[in-house]
Formats: sequence, C-alpha cells, structure tokens
Amino acid sequence: MKYIIFILFIILLGYLGWRNLYGKERKRELVVFVSLLLYGAYVGVAGMGGFPYLNMITPFEMMLQPIGEGLELILGVKK
Repeated sequence: MKYIIFILFIILLGYLGWRNLYGKERKRELVVFVSLLLYGAYVGVAGMGGFPYLNMITPFEMMLQPIGEGLELILGVKK
C-alpha cells in the first residue's frame, strides 16, 4: 500500500512539474526536473523495500572502506 501511495505522489509531482515547465521554453529545467524526480523515486522505492541502491557516496565507500580497514589493522585498532 505504501508503494502505491508513494508512486501516486511521484506521478502527481511529475504532472505538476511537467505542466509548469513544458510550455515555457524551459527544456533544460524540464530535463533536470524529470531526472531528479526519477532518481528520487528510485531511491524512495529502494529505501522502502530495503534494497541496496547506488548513490553518490557508493564509489567512495567502495574505494575507501578497504583502505580504512587496512589502516585499522596496521594501527592495531581492530583485531
């Protein structure tokens, strides 16, 4: 039920934003709006379902996590 309400809310936001931006020669803003709306819907549905999702922090976590764990082992903080 919460998925249906969330998706209906996203559709409503998309409709209102599209109607506001489409006819006013604001194509670049429309592309940004739709991109952010779709990414927000993706993150929202993944978060509600407990699924892993990609965000801007994921590459840094993948790169820095092993380095941090190695430093912890070297410094003797983690055994």
